[in-house]
Amino acid sequence: MNKNINTYSLKQALLLLCFSTTFFACESFLDLDPPRTSVVDENVFKSANTADAAVRGIYLHMYNSTNTPNLINGAYLSPVLGIAADELDYFGTEFDNFKNNRLIVSDISIQNVWTSGYRTIYQTNACVEGLRNNNQINVSQRDRMLGESLFLRALNYYYLVNLWGAVPLVLSTNYEVTGSLPRTSVDVIYQQIIEDLTESESLLGEDYYGTGKTRVNKHAANALLARIFLYRGNWQEAYDKATTVINANYALPETDEVFKVESTEAIWQLQNSATPTSNSIESSRFLPTNQPLFYVNTALVDSFEEGDARLSWLGTFEHLGESYIYPFKYQAAGSTPNGIQEHLVMLRLAEQYLIRAEASAHLNNLSGAIGDLNKVRERAGIPAYTSLPSQEVILDWIALERRKELFSEQGHRWFDLKRTGKIAQVLGDFKNTSWDANNELWPVPQNQLLANPNLDQNPGYGQ
Repeated sequence: MNKNINTYSLKQALLLLCFSTTFFACESFLDLDPPRTSVVDENVFKSANTADAAVRGIYLHMYNSTNTPNLINGAYLSPVLGIAADELDYFGTEFDNFKNNRLIVSDISIQNVWTSGYRTIYQTNACVEGLRNNNQINVSQRDRMLGESLFLRALNYYYLVNLWGAVPLVLSTNYEVTGSLPRTSVDVIYQQIIEDLTESESLLGEDYYGTGKTRVNKHAANALLARIFLYRGNWQEAYDKATTVINANYALPETDEVFKVESTEAIWQLQNSATPTSNSIESSRFLPTNQPLFYVNTALVDSFEEGDARLSWLGTFEHLGESYIYPFKYQAAGSTPNGIQEHLVMLRLAEQYLIRAEASAHLNNLSGAIGDLNKVRERAGIPAYTSLPSQEVILDWIALERRKELFSEQGHRWFDLKRTGKIAQVLGDFKNTSWDANNELWPVPQNQLLANPNLDQNPGYGQ
C-alpha cells in the first residue's frame, strides 16, 4: 500500500512540475480550454505532497520561461523597462520601440509577457480552488500553500495592472467564464490584490518553508502590501506595513552581500530552477560577454555621489575602443562560479525603508522620513542628511535614492515615474521629445483582441 501511494504521489508531482512545459507551450491563455491532465485534477489536492508540488510549480513557471519574455523573472522586464525609462541603453536596434516609447500591438514579446502572467494566474487559481476549504490536508500545510498561492496571484496582477492598466480579472479556472472576460478597472484590480495579500499574510507564518528564502512568508506579504499601499497613496497603511517588515528579523548588509543567497536583507528570493546551484537569470542578461548588450546611462551613473558603496553595483567593459558601464548587482552567471550563489531578489529591506520614508513625508512626519532615508544612505557609506527641508524637497531626495538603490530591478524606475506623475517631465527632457501620455501603458496584444471580442485596446494604439 505504501508503495502504491508513493508511486502515485511521484507521478502526480512529475505531472505538476512538467505542467508549465506542456500546456504552457500554447500561444495564448484567455482563449484556451484548460487541459484534461493538469493541476485542475481534484486528485492533486488530496495529498499535501502533490498539492505542494502544484504550488512549487507556480514558482518554477514564473522563473523558468527562459526562452521567451516573462512577466516575473526580471530577465526581460528589468532591461526593457530600464530602456523605456532613463536607466539603460543598449547596442543594436532590438529594443528601439521601448527606447522611443512607441510600442506596437503585434510585438510578440509583449504578447509573451501578457500570456506568461495569465498562465501563472491560471495555476494560482487552480491551487486556490483546490486548497480553499480543503479538509483532506493538514490545516497548517493547507493554509501555508493557500497563502503562497494568493500572494503569487497578487504579484502577477501587480505587474499586469502596472503595465496595462485595466486587465481581465481572472479568479477561476472555468474556461466558460474566463474565456471572454472584459477588462476590469484598475481600482478593482488593486482591491483584489489587497484582498489576496491580506488573506495571504493571515495564513502564512514568519518562518520560510523549503530552501532558503525561495518561498514567500508573512513578511513577504506585508512587504508587497506596503508597496501596493504606497502606489495607491494609502500613506498610513504603507507606513504600517513597512514598519512591520522593518521590525522583523532582517538587516542591511554591506552592498556586496545584498544579492547573494545568504543576504540578511532579502525578504524573498525567486530561485532560477529546482537546481540548488542555479543562479539569477539577470546575471546572464546583464553581464557582458563577447557581445555586450545593455549598459547604464551616463545620467544614472552621474547621480551617484563620490564614495557611494553602490558604485560596486556598476561594472565596466570595453567595446570597440569605448568604455561602458553595465548593471553588476548580480555577479554569478551559470552555476555557482567562484563560490557565489545568487537568486533573484524580489523583495528586500532597503525598499521598505524607502517606502516608509515616502509615506512618512506624505504624513508630514518629515524627521521620520529623513531618518529612514539616512538608513539607506548610511549603508551606502555616504553622508546622512542633517537638515530638515520642505516636504517637496524630501520627496525629491527619496525619489533620487530610489533611483540609485533600485536601478535595473524589475522596473522600479518606470513604475515610480508613472505613479508620481513625473514621467512626462523626466522622460520628455531625457529623451528630448514630447511625451505622449498614452505611452505609459503597453498595448493589449493583438492576438488577445482577436480571441476575445470583449477586450478593448488602450488609447493610442488603435483597435
